[in-house]
Amino acid sequence: MCIRDRYQRRVRGDILPPMEGRGHPWIGRDVLRVFDGELIAGRVVEWAPSTDEDAALWHVEHADGDQEDLDEAETSHAMELWTRSSKIDQAVMTAVESLEICVKEHGELGPRCAVAYMEYGIALLRMFEFQEQFRQEEPEQEPDQTGPEDPEPDSEDPDAFGDLALIWENLDTARQIYESSNGNQLELAKVWLALGDVAIQSGHYAQAVQECEKCVEIRELFLDEHDRELADAYFTLANAHGFLGNEEATLKFRRQAAGCLEAALGLASDEAHKAELRGLVSELHTEIRELAAGVIGRSNTSSATEMPAKRQKI
Repeated sequence: MCIRDRYQRRVRGDILPPMEGRGHPWIGRDVLRVFDGELIAGRVVEWAPSTDEDAALWHVEHADGDQEDLDEAETSHAMELWTRSSKIDQAVMTAVESLEICVKEHGELGPRCAVAYMEYGIALLRMFEFQEQFRQEEPEQEPDQTGPEDPEPDSEDPDAFGDLALIWENLDTARQIYESSNGNQLELAKVWLALGDVAIQSGHYAQAVQECEKCVEIRELFLDEHDRELADAYFTLANAHGFLGNEEATLKFRRQAAGCLEAALGLASDEAHKAELRGLVSELHTEIRELAAGVIGRSNTSSATEMPAKRQKI
């Protein structure tokens, strides 16, 4: 019997295990559920222990007044989503507080504020990416078969980035401060990569390529070939080219990312770290073989345009 049927039986007064408001550590835990691409907060208020016939259920009341019963796997996943969301929310709050203090002490464009703008912009970007992954699950979306449109945006106009405008404004302010004050170049590279992420999320793929290239240029100067931050820059640049359908460039930078990770694997001593790197290298080589064989072609660009995902960290 499905969970929905069991819930309807309980609502109608049919015989089901009675709900208890105590006796389980999950009672009182906050949860996050996804309905029609929207994140809805809730709380576990009671539970029904398992019986010989039925698995345990946890009853959740949502902030919008709705309620539902979840099985163990659903409840665990909903609590995990809440934990992830809470960490992201806390990072945003910490970053904005730090920025406010820094601006008050050093002025809006003070050199010491660059890192605060950067961290706030990146925290907002991670929040956007977290929420976006669920909006992308909406089944009503029809794939766009015409391929990506990439009008050249005015790089000084935040309105070109839609809902990402606030993120872009903070990252671009950080960029301006770093460049005008000859600030930390590796932090500037981090800003360029985040700006590339914003451009990808907003559909400006050509601009994303340019910004990722600036990150790569800096990291190649300052980082060793085995540094994972360099691999991440190559990987993101490959993604940006992939959205444009530039197969040769995508293949080139996938290979460079794989080379960085292989160099890192050769130097790694911790077994867990080695296992992680082997997995990443294996995934990259699978993608590289498919790209080289022409299995992934320009058709991949249309699917990417249909559902632009957050940048995968490597």
